[in-house]
Amino acid sequence: MSERYKGQPWADITGDALSHKRYRVGTVLKLLGPALAVTVLAGAPAQAVVGSVPDAGANLGFVAKVDTAGRACTGALINAWWIVTAASCFAVDGQALAPGAPAKPATVTIGRTDLTTTGGHVVAVTTLVPRPDRDLVLAKLARAVRDIVPVPLSTSPAAPDQALTAAGYGRTASEWVPDSLHTAQFTVESAGTTTFAVTGLTPDAALCKGDAGGPALREAGGRLELVGLHHTSWQGGCYAETETRRGAVETRVDDLLGWITQNAPVPSSGDFNGDGRADVAGIDGNGDMRLYVGDGAGLLSGGELMWTVQPGGWASFKAIAGGDFNGDGRADVAGIDRNGDMRLYVGDGAGLLSGGALMWTTQPGGWASFKAIAGGDFNGDGRADVAGIDGNGDLRLYAGDGAGLLSGGALMWTVPRGGWASFKAIAGGDFNGDGRADVAGIDRNGDMRLYVGDGAGLLSGGELMWTTQPGGWASFKAIAGGDFNGDGRADVAGIDGNGDLRLYAGDGAGLLSGGALMWTVPRGGWARFKAIV
Repeated sequence: MSERYKGQPWADITGDALSHKRYRVGTVLKLLGPALAVTVLAGAPAQAVVGSVPDAGANLGFVAKVDTAGRACTGALINAWWIVTAASCFAVDGQALAPGAPAKPATVTIGRTDLTTTGGHVVAVTTLVPRPDRDLVLAKLARAVRDIVPVPLSTSPAAPDQALTAAGYGRTASEWVPDSLHTAQFTVESAGTTTFAVTGLTPDAALCKGDAGGPALREAGGRLELVGLHHTSWQGGCYAETETRRGAVETRVDDLLGWITQNAPVPSSGDFNGDGRADVAGIDGNGDMRLYVGDGAGLLSGGELMWTVQPGGWASFKAIAGGDFNGDGRADVAGIDRNGDMRLYVGDGAGLLSGGALMWTTQPGGWASFKAIAGGDFNGDGRADVAGIDGNGDLRLYAGDGAGLLSGGALMWTVPRGGWASFKAIAGGDFNGDGRADVAGIDRNGDMRLYVGDGAGLLSGGELMWTTQPGGWASFKAIAGGDFNGDGRADVAGIDGNGDLRLYAGDGAGLLSGGALMWTVPRGGWARFKAIV
């Protein structure tokens, strides 16, 4: 760790007081019987992994190198716009880290595990959201990173004797400033409320300066998930250190999913004008695509044309979906045209669309039988996909490549086959707040149901999202998902039987409430709209 806590009394997860003394190593970890006490020393920048260089197939592109005006740390990409790392990496002169812009310029290098190459991305940090009760901060990137798969967040704590992989860009046994990512294997010793202790599984495993905020990863279901961030270490085995002990302390992240989801949102897939608020785009009765700008509090205004090339040119489109399908950080519209082709209309971030390129070239007219589509990152790779109900009543996933093309067509729901035939409308969004895209849909009984995504392209569940009135959604003709009221939770906007557009606020746990008007003049003004996103 660094000098962040110089002179400040500290308490660990068990409530034991922590002492401070000056020592050349910088970060010392002391074991006091069954409890942990951490001595955080002045003048040391943080920690790095003594271990091996990961092989090319390790899929660790999400591990980030963080540079903050002469101080280096490590972090992890958790969605296209945000990384998570140690708050101490950004603190200045021992002061508590405040939310907002970094005090000093900071950059993040992602997707470049070999720092001597030019691959990946170097992106500035614009905003910090620190967690008050632990050494953790969310850092927003100046632009989206969509070609690197983020690391999923664990939702269960690290348990004693579990094996973890630690990754970092810091010092090694022989290098002061390594030019490659390194990993090492650790095992969990004990766990507490906000941290857990680890020790190396091999004699050469250690965390060193430069690793603070780096990920502690656990394998689950065939993939790595983030369970902790490197916090403090004895630094035994690190370059220029004489300490021999190699234990370390990790900051827990498994209990922060709700907080992280709310405070590190991905800009709405329906933010067509680039102001950070969810909008509604819709095909009106004249076949024009119009933009209704959201105010971030649930109301809409405007109604400007988004497509001016051909008046009424959207009249024959049977379904549309919103998302950043070409990976440029701006919301686009995908739509099934009169020929049954899926086409991409690229958003300019200011409310206009252009293009019309094919997104699916395998079979001309292959989308003719689809009755509803929705956009979202359903397979968890950081790119916008399309989910659609085909002519057989099956819900299928068409994975986006981040450049405007789709592939695949795997089933998202397998039992029963054809089970989506009676659904009249679907919408995508993270409605239960677990960081994965779900599907909400109106079933044959007029009920709104939630089908929870697993982040790998499959759905489960089918719980009611609206319990106030059974069948209360029967008259709705179109729905869209998005954070329309700006609270960080996915909502549903829908056109009711009276032609009014209403907002049903999500609670982040899969339920909806409300029903306030989003557009008041004229009443019934959405009656002729055939589709919205």
